Amino acid sequence: MLKHALGPRMLSARICFALLLAGLAWSCCVPADAVETELPTRFIMGANTEATSLHGSWNRRIFTEAFRRLGIALEVRVAPLKRLELLMSKGEIDGEMSRAPAYGLQHPELLQVDVVFAQVVFSLYGLKSIPGVSQLEDLRNTNYQGIYRRGVLLCEKELTPLLPARQLTATNSALQGVAMLKLGHGDFFCDVSSSLENEQYSQDFAKFIDLKKLFDISSPVPLNPYLAHKHLALLPRLSATLKQMEKEGLIAKYRQEAEAQMHQLYSLPAADKK
Repeated sequence: MLKHALGPRMLSARICFALLLAGLAWSCCVPADAVETELPTRFIMGANTEATSLHGSWNRRIFTEAFRRLGIALEVRVAPLKRLELLMSKGEIDGEMSRAPAYGLQHPELLQVDVVFAQVVFSLYGLKSIPGVSQLEDLRNTNYQGIYRRGVLLCEKELTPLLPARQLTATNSALQGVAMLKLGHGDFFCDVSSSLENEQYSQDFAKFIDLKKLFDISSPVPLNPYLAHKHLALLPRLSATLKQMEKEGLIAKYRQEAEAQMHQLYSLPAADKK
């Protein structure tokens, strides 16, 4: 009855109108970070190291070339690790240059780029050895004061079950952590090897000369870039581009260039760096 009353043209018009309304309703409900089907024209990449650090310089060389090949304008935003995590959750940055697997496990909504530039080790450092402590478990039920860099998830995860909160302090940088050790405000400092390497290739390297590795708390861990989920279309393209650059020997070449830049910036003879 309805079909005959309205006629085929009127019925088609109503169906189209209903579909249009449904489409508008769907678009209103889609979150702002919905998956993009095309490559972005601009990308904000988070980093926790400045361009004047070893790993900061190295990573920027890599991603500047990768995004140039993709025809995407790259902006790098620097912040501490914990702040970068917050910026990612708010959608204020599109990705991060380098994170350990623990970060991906904590944020399954993010996309891991399956390219590894470096492997790092998480360790405890100190100005002197700690009597009776040669592994993490030895810290349990002790009065030792620990320091770790805020946002380094593996350090936080391993230390919090062993020591109460009053015996743990989080800092924003390795430099702050070592300064606290020298002031007697801690017995050890937990961080990732790349962070200490950055400091040793810097104008503050003299402040780290007395720092000793006490022991490792992890085996070698790969570092990967991570993207916000909305950049699903970019993931395979960026991965392929980075892998091609690796085949061309550019990743290793950029590392050498970054090391040379550090020696030039801070007048560090190569023999001083081990």
